[in-house]
Amino acid sequence: MMQPEPSLEVIKQLFSNAGLERHWEKYKQLVKPGFFLEPTITPEDQIPIGKSKIGGRPDIPMGFKWPDWEGHPMSFIAQINVEEFPISSIDPNYPTNGIFHFFYPCDDDVLFSHEFLYDTFPKDQNVVLYTSNISDLIRFQAGPDIISFSSCLMNFKFENTIPDHSLITEKRLFNNDEDAYVLYENFCSSYYEMCQHDIGFRFLGYINGLQYGSQDADTELLFQADTNDEIGMHWDLSGLLYFYITKEDMLNRNFDEVFTDLVGT
Repeated sequence: MMQPEPSLEVIKQLFSNAGLERHWEKYKQLVKPGFFLEPTITPEDQIPIGKSKIGGRPDIPMGFKWPDWEGHPMSFIAQINVEEFPISSIDPNYPTNGIFHFFYPCDDDVLFSHEFLYDTFPKDQNVVLYTSNISDLIRFQAGPDIISFSSCLMNFKFENTIPDHSLITEKRLFNNDEDAYVLYENFCSSYYEMCQHDIGFRFLGYINGLQYGSQDADTELLFQADTNDEIGMHWDLSGLLYFYITKEDMLNRNFDEVFTDLVGT
């Protein structure tokens, strides 16, 4: 099976260097593999149907109906063909075939409206489609009134990702030890320096936290969309959009309960 980097052994060394070795046995249970995605703008006609991509036009089954929120059409964010990723190295019970499609409203008049911000049913604010059979996909042309983004192929880095400070607090790893928290921040700096990339797009693993954005212990990151001027994708000024799912729903292939969080800067 493919192993994520940095290895647990390397993370343990960074953890120990920060003076946190006594917490390692508890902490290592929180480390999660995931994928950092590196998009490259690519003309639509150079992207095979069914290939993982960000932006552009979705490759969907016949009979597809474009999703909307309260009559406002959503935008196509990305599609992930899970056969391109070593999912079984994360959990052999996760889907290892098929394709995810991610949709979300991108009209600022909708996103920052009172009705959207205080929606009683926030799980209806996105659509995540999962199609197990990808043999008969077609490339769908969205209407001219729908906000769209430049099409991008993506490379990925298979990484061991680490939780942010809010989840560490939730898990009470340091028992409210302020000194240990400062040391944890030092460890995080060393970890991110080793990874050698900025905040970006992600599939599974942990989020990159911004300001008040955080990931609860009982949720899984399904997809993280970044602000990217070249692609034309903006979340507030330079924020992130997170798609979350519970572990149980992921195992049961239930994507009707996915919920989103948009965090701006």
